[in-house]
Amino acid sequence: MKLSYILTGILASTLLFSCNRTIETAEEETVKTEKIAVVANDQVDLKVEGMVCVNGCKGAIEKSLNGMAGIDKCDIDFEKGIAHVSFDNNQISNSEIKTAIEAVNEGAYSAEIIEIVEEEEAPQDVEQVEVNTAS
Repeated sequence: MKLSYILTGILASTLLFSCNRTIETAEEETVKTEKIAVVANDQVDLKVEGMVCVNGCKGAIEKSLNGMAGIDKCDIDFEKGIAHVSFDNNQISNSEIKTAIEAVNEGAYSAEIIEIVEEEEAPQDVEQVEVNTAS
């Protein structure tokens, strides 16, 4: 009987001390980082291939890029597959942004730098009206 009490005591103390050490280790490993404000002086648009879902794929790329030094903002239009990135070109380059997208989810995506051409609005037909000014 005494042996079972001793073994129970040893087991309980082992669990107690191992749990405390695990908590301390987890607290030590948690590092809080803050993103430094970025003043965007450039922007790039990239065609992103390989995205299959909004929350997982689009969200993973945006989260990854928005957390990077030098990037002010990354927005992705999922339907068009286009990432619009505002960044400080003194801190990061277009090619580094492209490489960062391609590294998300172990290379699940490909990216290509593109130029978006805005369609010009067709000139509206102006109806000419003749005005008679009879005095």
